[in-house]
Amino acid sequence: MANECIEYKLHRNAEGRMTAPTWMSDGGYYMDNSTKTLIGFVPVEGERDWYVPDTVSMLTEQEFVTRCMAMHSASPFMKMNDEDPSVEPEAMTDAEAETMMREFYQAKVAE
Repeated sequence: MANECIEYKLHRNAEGRMTAPTWMSDGGYYMDNSTKTLIGFVPVEGERDWYVPDTVSMLTEQEFVTRCMAMHSASPFMKMNDEDPSVEPEAMTDAEAETMMREFYQAKVAE
C-alpha cells in the first residue's frame, strides 16, 4: 500500500472539541502554528474506498520539506544527545533537519 502526504486542519465536533477528521488514516504530525495545519497520510486514491475533501492539500516530498524547513527556520527543530541524554537538546542544522524530513516523508508514503 502507498500513502499520500496531506496538509489538513482539525475539525470541530458537536461538543465543540477539535478532532482529527474521520477520514484521516495517520496524522497529527508537524503542527504549523501560523496556519493551524498538520501533516497526515492517507492511502493513495486508487487504494481507498472513502472520500478525502478536495480542499485538502496533497504535498509532494519537496513541498513537505519546504513547509517543514520554513517551520525549522522560525523555530529550529531540536535533537537529543544520544550519548548523554542529560545534556540539553541542541538545534539541528538545516542539513540535519532536511535529512530528517526527507526520511520521515519517504518512510510514511511507503507504509
